[in-house]
Amino acid sequence: IVHEKLDNLVYLGLSFATRPRVVEHAARGEWEPAIRVLDGVPEIFPFIERVLLFDPAGIIRSDLPRAVPSVIGQSRADRDWYKETRRRKAPYLSGIFPRGSDPKKNTVTVSVPVMPADSGQKPELTAILLLQLDPAIFPDWVRRIDIGPGSLIYIVDQFGHIVFHPGLDVRQKTADFSTVGIVRRLMAGKGGVEQNFNPVENQERLAAYEPVPQYGWGVVVT
Repeated sequence: IVHEKLDNLVYLGLSFATRPRVVEHAARGEWEPAIRVLDGVPEIFPFIERVLLFDPAGIIRSDLPRAVPSVIGQSRADRDWYKETRRRKAPYLSGIFPRGSDPKKNTVTVSVPVMPADSGQKPELTAILLLQLDPAIFPDWVRRIDIGPGSLIYIVDQFGHIVFHPGLDVRQKTADFSTVGIVRRLMAGKGGVEQNFNPVENQERLAAYEPVPQYGWGVVVT
């Protein structure tokens, strides 16, 4: 379920980044017209909090809705998602991290390279489209699964940080589970079933865990 839902988020980002007018405006450095093509996206998809366009150097050139105070001209070239998107020239799903604009809270992003359709075998990166997602979408994925009383499901990103846990508010605080044994194994792409100490409930639990291929995330059912 999680893999399918993450695929859908990436496909959504691709559908925006490949719109002909977005591609054409970005290629000419026309940042405001490019972002205006996507007017209404946060209203149609409420889990998308912001849409941003970056130039190839990682500088914010336009955003929707406009951040107050403005972040136009600020660099995000030090961010993991920027480095990976530029290196791969392919969509990238980030882990959870504090966003740079006010109000300060955690976000998950989908970043997609914007490239001309006729860029050939060596595609030319003209921009990066970034979707900032509200982590509140992840509880909705899990609530539909009934695993019985006393049990729970949590999701971790590729760095071992909690993306969803029923006992944590991940929007305000980052919870690092990277030292938990089964999470370390998830980060290595391994799955299994074993007894595990859960630091949130402070108790031993029987845990089944499985990595989410392609994205490096993982799901734990305890």
